[in-house]
Amino acid sequence: MKKGELSRKRLREKALQKGVKAIALSPEEFAGAIGMSLSTVYRLIRTKRIPSARLGKRILIPLSAVEEFLNGEREEEEVAHARR
Repeated sequence: MKKGELSRKRLREKALQKGVKAIALSPEEFAGAIGMSLSTVYRLIRTKRIPSARLGKRILIPLSAVEEFLNGEREEEEVAHARR
């Protein structure tokens, strides 16, 4: 882990302790929340299946994208299941 990443992580933890709500996740946080590999998350970002924003070198995924992604995945599973 890089020094800057550790500092961002500590700042985020302090903000959450003070009641500040996060509005975006890093790809690592998104992968952990969804339960998929980081490489899959980056592929989904690259193919625009997950909306994201770039701030300098950082990639951020809006929290709304988590729900949208899960709803979209469920719809795809339902369509695939209905075809069987």
